[in-house]
Amino acid sequence: MFRDASADRDLLVGQTNTEASSTASSFQAKLAGSISDFGLLYNPMQMALVLDYNRSTTEVVPDARALGEDGLSWMNIGSVYAKGTRERYAAGVEFRLPLTQKLEVTLATRYDEYNDDSSIGGRQTSQAKFVYLLTEAIKMRGGMSQSFRAPDMFNIYGESKGFTGATDLLSP
Repeated sequence: MFRDASADRDLLVGQTNTEASSTASSFQAKLAGSISDFGLLYNPMQMALVLDYNRSTTEVVPDARALGEDGLSWMNIGSVYAKGTRERYAAGVEFRLPLTQKLEVTLATRYDEYNDDSSIGGRQTSQAKFVYLLTEAIKMRGGMSQSFRAPDMFNIYGESKGFTGATDLLSP
């Protein structure tokens, strides 16, 4: 029923190597300053603009044994191969409005555009915050904001090379 497997030891025990690399290049430009009080605000309104660019690449290359391409792969062990590029362009603006001596409101919005193999496209996120001085020592803060996280590069470009079958080492 059982046989000596010592002759198959090299087929059952071994080492697998995975090569992986990623790169990221980015550029960001910001412009900030005071504008005016427009005769309505307690102090001048402050504004900030941001432009952002990012290019990312990823590559994960498992060896032939992990991928099952050399006929000697391990039973039910798979691997994931991934390779791809993403570019992201973004622009945002933020306004800080000192409405009164005790109340300040901040409004901001940002738009990110993704150029990759996903269906994300672009996404806008915004926020509104306030600070109210109850006393010199006590401030009340509040706000609402949206957030967004693009899928990981590995989730977009990763391709599973898992095995669906099992090898019976005891059958002739």
